[in-house]
Amino acid sequence: MFNKPASTLSLELPYLVKNLPCVINMFKCAVFCVIFFAAAFARPQSNDPTPIPIVAQYSNNAPDGSFNTTYETGNGIKVQNSGYIKRIHVPAHEDESGKLVEEHEEDIIVQVGSFSYTDTDGNVISLSYIADENGFQPTGDHLPKAPQPDQTESFARSVGQPQQQQFTQQPQPFSLQPQGQGQF
Repeated sequence: MFNKPASTLSLELPYLVKNLPCVINMFKCAVFCVIFFAAAFARPQSNDPTPIPIVAQYSNNAPDGSFNTTYETGNGIKVQNSGYIKRIHVPAHEDESGKLVEEHEEDIIVQVGSFSYTDTDGNVISLSYIADENGFQPTGDHLPKAPQPDQTESFARSVGQPQQQQFTQQPQPFSLQPQGQGQF
């Protein structure tokens, strides 16, 4: 195959079939090189390669499943996280497949914690949270807050809008049939 002039060299099917293990190995090598270079170029580019030290750290894991971890870094990041096992009552319900799950008790892990850091503008951002049977519940001054019902009613009155709109026209049924003489 390689005795042909350069203009007529090509990967012919018989050559590929005959040398399939070699072709597969070349393909694997090419894929590995692409992944390696993609990972090397995708790493974060930092102007300051100095590692940030951990200035304080505490961790305790108890035999009952509870834990407590805190740490602070040299750039002012502070993290606290603790957890414990809580037994909850689960009422009877249907699972995703429609099968009835009887009433029972279940152990869950409750986590309570907080973290704080300084943003690029120099503001200290603090967030506290609890994660339990009601889900992840974060609180922090920087998080948006939903308006309370009394706030929306007073806003509606201040702009002169009625609190509830009354619809006089009945909703029309939805149809996939074209209306009128036009075409889509």
